[in-house]
Amino acid sequence: CRLNPTHKKDSTFWIEPALYGANLGYVSFRSYNFPTFYIRHTGGNLMISAADTLASQQEASWRLTTVEVRNELGTNVCGNPFVAKHANDCPVWASHRYPGNNRCFEFIWGGTSCNVDPENDPLSFQRNDRRCTVYECAPRPRVCLDDDT
Repeated sequence: CRLNPTHKKDSTFWIEPALYGANLGYVSFRSYNFPTFYIRHTGGNLMISAADTLASQQEASWRLTTVEVRNELGTNVCGNPFVAKHANDCPVWASHRYPGNNRCFEFIWGGTSCNVDPENDPLSFQRNDRRCTVYECAPRPRVCLDDDT
């Protein structure tokens, strides 16, 4: 079923640098219709409320592993799974760039990896690595939590 326009706006969130931990690649989801409210986690539950204390800002900060970004028409404009990149050119989900080459890792030298420029990697054996895919979305990307296609 389709959501009415008010429900659609109520279920839409902006992806923004995290209220806490933005320098680590974390993000916060700010309500489109209620701009002082964020998706938070507390006590194993999700809630949407203001994040006006340090504890609530930490609860409203997330590490993305996959996300779908859609435009106002509900079409996927950036694909999966990457929305943003770090200053080191690594995608949000693989924020650890190995010193001296082009590989990015999900965890410090472990987990899923990709290469920001495999063709020009200084280490020849890494030139066949999977390329990191980072999509630049403008204007401000938002996440739609409905069933529109």
